[in-house]
Amino acid sequence: MAGHLEGIVRTLTQDKDVYSVFRRQVTVAEADAPVGDALTVMSRDSLSQLPVYWNGVFVDLLTADTVSRWLGANVRDELVDLTVPVGEVLPHKESVEKYAFVPRSESLLGMIGAFDDHTRRGERLSAVLITQHGRATENLLGIVTAYDLPRAFEAAGE
Repeated sequence: MAGHLEGIVRTLTQDKDVYSVFRRQVTVAEADAPVGDALTVMSRDSLSQLPVYWNGVFVDLLTADTVSRWLGANVRDELVDLTVPVGEVLPHKESVEKYAFVPRSESLLGMIGAFDDHTRRGERLSAVLITQHGRATENLLGIVTAYDLPRAFEAAGE
């Protein structure tokens, strides 16, 4: 218990930003790209979320859950058309799936708090998207998913 409390104190007194821990090249899909291409990338890179852009502006996240719902709704005679644009798959997103943009200067504690805030509202924060100033029109500098939270806690406790 004392070790856990010491970690919390370190987290509160250090001001690491999300960019320093989660900076990376982010793979994205274009809204007009075939969903089959997006699925290939998701499988190849072991991604559960793929940011979708249209003319350089963020549109939404393509998630594994969204794809599953779309597949279930569109299988005909055991076949599905994988040439459908990614943008046509996005409406199958579950309403509780959310995302948030944060500026690269956002603290780890603030980012972790965003996941907690969404959970308290009964929503699932699928990803936190890092840009220069936290805007959807900016290039992605990193992404944090729920799977990354243990790494965030570890980095915050260093």
